[in-house]
Amino acid sequence: MPATLGHDEASSLEVTWTDGRVVSRAVASSETNSVLEIPYPLDVEEPLMPAPLECGQGFSQHENGRCVDTNECTEFPFICPRDKPICINTYGGYRCRSNKRCSRGFEPNEDGTACVAQVAFFGGYPSAGSWPGVPHSALPLVLGLCLCLYAL
Repeated sequence: MPATLGHDEASSLEVTWTDGRVVSRAVASSETNSVLEIPYPLDVEEPLMPAPLECGQGFSQHENGRCVDTNECTEFPFICPRDKPICINTYGGYRCRSNKRCSRGFEPNEDGTACVAQVAFFGGYPSAGSWPGVPHSALPLVLGLCLCLYAL
């Protein structure tokens, strides 16, 4: 089962001012989804130690100390099952798909039985039936893109 976002909790925060000063501290669960006041560090003599950082599922700590997306497809080459052997890294997770071949601009659907257009955003337009002169097999999209549905 692919990893998903949404179950992570903030454990620390880091604020960097334009002069390069940095403050890091732990975040309590009661502070989540609230506005936090982080005072500017006035005491220059005391070095500010960053709080320990815990990265959420699908992320790992980079050598620069920040959390970065883990590429599960390269770290775990056999993570996908045999019926969906193609691993696609996503932000904070991965997904597996069949190795069905599709034309350029298309990808296999979830069960690998058909090819569907690779479109991420519909732009909130009304259905194709309400657009004059637009065929019912096409849906207008932003930037002049068109999603055409084909049965294979």
